[in-house]
Amino acid sequence: MTLESGKGKATAGDEGYLSDESDFYGSPSAQGDASTKSHFNARAAAFSPVEYWTHHEPTLTEQADANAAIKASTLKESTELHNPYAGQPCAWQLGETIPEFLQRLPPDTTLRSDSIPWIYVANPFRKARGAIAANEEAPPGEGSRWSEFVERATTLLNNLRRIRHEIEKANEGEAASTITRIFNKEKENIVQEILDTAIETRCTTGKWMLFVPPTTLPETWSRIATATSTNSLGVAAKVAPRDPYSTSTSRLICIYTEDFSNIPDVIRVLKALKELGVVEGSGKQGIYYKCDAYTYLGLNFQNEHNIKASLYNSIDLLKKPTSPPLSTKPAPSTTTTTINPKPKPSSKGIGTGIGGSKSRGVKRER
Repeated sequence: MTLESGKGKATAGDEGYLSDESDFYGSPSAQGDASTKSHFNARAAAFSPVEYWTHHEPTLTEQADANAAIKASTLKESTELHNPYAGQPCAWQLGETIPEFLQRLPPDTTLRSDSIPWIYVANPFRKARGAIAANEEAPPGEGSRWSEFVERATTLLNNLRRIRHEIEKANEGEAASTITRIFNKEKENIVQEILDTAIETRCTTGKWMLFVPPTTLPETWSRIATATSTNSLGVAAKVAPRDPYSTSTSRLICIYTEDFSNIPDVIRVLKALKELGVVEGSGKQGIYYKCDAYTYLGLNFQNEHNIKASLYNSIDLLKKPTSPPLSTKPAPSTTTTTINPKPKPSSKGIGTGIGGSKSRGVKRER
């Protein structure tokens, strides 16, 4: 039998035929020779892995393998899922599909209770602190200091309440519109300081609010829950369960974003909601966006200071995106400053400054 190998030929009778790499094993006469074995055993015994790898320059193949391992590790870390509502019966769990979650907690029939004040879905791709209370707003982000914010912002509101009293006292007998005009100037400053404080303490979550009729509630919530779970909306969403004692004809759904001062992201979530077809029936007024900072301070639409409860309106925001609701001034100081009002030329000397006082300034405690 003849074997073809390139231009040369070899016959099956050529015993001992080896390839061109045969010398790796030694010459036929050297194979199995005791001296050859002794030589390689000595080399193996003298080999130091530590010294070799200390001075070894990695080949291109080794570098490629190392880079691939790093990428695989990074991908694994980046796709790690999180659930700040883990173990809570009122929330979606990572171990269940969205259809299973919707079947377990249908928003149209699930009754409100202490354990189910809301029905939640968290974005599993956003890292957040776990074990949060079921009645809180959006899951707190990393580094948020809510206790500090509430304490400082409450002081600002108390300061605003005191200043209003001083304005009314200094302008006793004047028209309510005059007092309101003077007070509103001070209110604008206080509101700005509250928002600045929220940003400083990283308490910046907020939500788009949808008021949905019962007839479309299941489908609307299904779309929002699915989009939230796939990282297509914001950081979380919640829907109000059924309250047999409520007289409201609609249910509230909140879609949370990370940062109320991040206007592009707030608009992105709004546009995503429009693409889902869940804001078409909101009427001419559109839907509203409220920061969680206001919620924790109890600033609803009937608050005593008449502070506007919402930051944005969907119609206005899509027509002309506004600037972030924060100032470029330095963070509020801890000192006490005195604001001297500039009196208005009048026989009664009505102050037009922030304090509205005729002869003394109004101290603002920051």
